[in-house]
Amino acid sequence: MNQKNNFDEIDKILFDYFENEEEQVPDYVQELISNTMKKIQQQKNNDRFVYIKKIAIIIISFGILTTSMVFAKEVIHYISSLFTNNTEAINTAVQNDYVQELDIDYVYDKDIGVTLDYILLDDNNLALSIVYKYDGNKLIDEIIIDDFKIKGDNQIIIWKKTKGIRNFYTEGAFLSTTSNGIKISENMYKDSLLITSKQFSEFNNIILEINSLKIKENGEYKNQNGKWILEAKIDNVKLNREKLQYYIEYNKYIKDSQIDITETSLNVLLNFNIELDRELISDTKGIILKDTREKEYNYKILKYDSQTLYLEYDMSKFLEDIDNFKLSIRISKDEIIELKLNK
Repeated sequence: MNQKNNFDEIDKILFDYFENEEEQVPDYVQELISNTMKKIQQQKNNDRFVYIKKIAIIIISFGILTTSMVFAKEVIHYISSLFTNNTEAINTAVQNDYVQELDIDYVYDKDIGVTLDYILLDDNNLALSIVYKYDGNKLIDEIIIDDFKIKGDNQIIIWKKTKGIRNFYTEGAFLSTTSNGIKISENMYKDSLLITSKQFSEFNNIILEINSLKIKENGEYKNQNGKWILEAKIDNVKLNREKLQYYIEYNKYIKDSQIDITETSLNVLLNFNIELDRELISDTKGIILKDTREKEYNYKILKYDSQTLYLEYDMSKFLEDIDNFKLSIRISKDEIIELKLNK
């Protein structure tokens, strides 16, 4: 990938700052950061994110916060927001280096280049960060994805969206968040997709095939048809990921359970030997999950039938205080069962 004169957003923030605010930074700090930035450009992309975090630590450690609070916050915000439509769990995973930076050439059609710069994948969620580069002469406010397919190994379609119509292709797959475009420079734009599915553990490669983009020009959106196909190979670290398993103490109402937490999701599957009351289960206080500090969590997915309950929470295995949880479930108007989830 040719990155000459095409630094990514964090590079631009760093270089612009130290070019314009040089008098605020001690000489030894400038030299240290300059050497680190040289290493960034020499390393493969998968290593660059680590060096960026080191720069942020240097800036904070040497007291530049006192003279440049805005800049330090800008760096920290970027590290936590590689994806334009992220979640708390995804932010936590990114902050713990569970994210893969990609080195993919721009694919061009009709003056628009498209690439993928970051991917985050675990057994439950797929987050893709998309960058667009416009080489035309119009004033473009925003570019977002419109008509596209996401495929896994052997061309298996995970998700397909055609002209605003959602189509489900794998069991349980859905678009967790809608597209959210931002402009990052005069001719570059950023967008993200977040897909939830139970099938991601099976894939080593992810293919994004775009057939149409939405272009915002003079306050109005129009479609730009084309063909952009990008493929991301998942690195071995992400392929060898491990879930953390939980068990529950004996409860006379539970036949069996399967509970685990991944990099971006806590998943709870319970099989009961009694009939569940749908009205009670779906009530706002029908199910309550708390950690050891009594912090309460809301589920993002709830599925149930007469004797089975599935819950999914926006939580990461990198969080603190995840060794134990307490799950309260109302099974009748007069009875609530409390389950202790232990690692």
